[in-house]
Amino acid sequence: MDLFIKETAKRYGISLTQLADILGVNRQTVYFYIEQGAKNPLSQLEKIANAIGCPIEELYRGELREDAVSYPSYLCPHCGKELNIKIE
Repeated sequence: MDLFIKETAKRYGISLTQLADILGVNRQTVYFYIEQGAKNPLSQLEKIANAIGCPIEELYRGELREDAVSYPSYLCPHCGKELNIKIE
């Protein structure tokens, strides 16, 4: 399962360098977190979400549902409602 750490940080206007500074680690460590994805311990994901200033669920935003057929389908991390994205 992929996480969207880089994309979420960007959405919040935080660069990876800034994220590293907030977390008190170097940029290589942040890239390691990105590569590890959901293999990161939950406690680390909580720290990352807190550093970005988002709920932890937002790190999972953009994850394609396996049963999506014609258009990418996502679940809202806030209400659980299914969202269908149509790209024209």
